[in-house]
Amino acid sequence: MFRTAPRMAGYVDSNTSQLPSLPRGRARARPKFDSQFLGVLVAIAFVFRENRVPYYQRLFQNHDGKRQWWKTSRSSYIMYPYLISVYGLGAATTYAMCRMVFGKKTWFGDK
Repeated sequence: MFRTAPRMAGYVDSNTSQLPSLPRGRARARPKFDSQFLGVLVAIAFVFRENRVPYYQRLFQNHDGKRQWWKTSRSSYIMYPYLISVYGLGAATTYAMCRMVFGKKTWFGDK
């Protein structure tokens, strides 16, 4: 039913004896962790982690009159810089446009 992919140049079979040998000694910088071992550590960290879904469901489905983006304790760290940049740039743009209407092409001064 399914055909296997044609063997192309550079194709390496699952047999590891066909792999090129890596240089030894100082020429090869060895990683601190094997990549497979690191992947296992990451997987274990996700498997044995506390399930926070019920906590966040209660938090976001609570009808406390707050908007969704203000519900968490970390919301202010994101929202205040965002609001300052949005309203600050809006005010600066409006100021610059009003000066352009009166023929002044700089932020300050009479030029």
